[in-house]
Amino acid sequence: LVLNCETAEETVVNHVSTPAQAAKLLASLTSIDVSFEQILAAMEVMGEVRKHMYDEHDEEAEALLTNLLERNLPTPPRYTLLEYRAASRRRLGKLEGALDDANEATSCCPEGHGEPWIQRADVLRELGELDKAMQAILDAGDIERALRSDARYRSKKRKLKQQVQQAHA
Repeated sequence: LVLNCETAEETVVNHVSTPAQAAKLLASLTSIDVSFEQILAAMEVMGEVRKHMYDEHDEEAEALLTNLLERNLPTPPRYTLLEYRAASRRRLGKLEGALDDANEATSCCPEGHGEPWIQRADVLRELGELDKAMQAILDAGDIERALRSDARYRSKKRKLKQQVQQAHA
């Protein structure tokens, strides 16, 4: 069972009323020996991570994500944690670490999930590897076709295409 932390946790919470009930349900759905307290704690930490990222407190977000990765809980899934940490590291200027996280996220995410490739493209663009970044953004659209109609994806793709054309002019 792969749980997308961005949708599954909120969906479960909406259906069962409280985060504690959601954590109990998520714990019962996993085959790994993990308590609902651990899942509830991870859900609460992810809430803090999202707040820190929204407020652009990326050092705090990176530290929390690193801690969650070290705990190796089934939810949120590893690829989501890596994807978020790649974004935080990229904004902090830790581009090599961000690229490592994005690459690992692309290798462990479920089929049909293109967001890690978008993170990879963002990091490669900042590293000046525009052709590789363009390929990563195209791969994201091929992997997750729904992204093709997403305004954010189309905007990133258009801007990156312009940068590639300018670099080759």
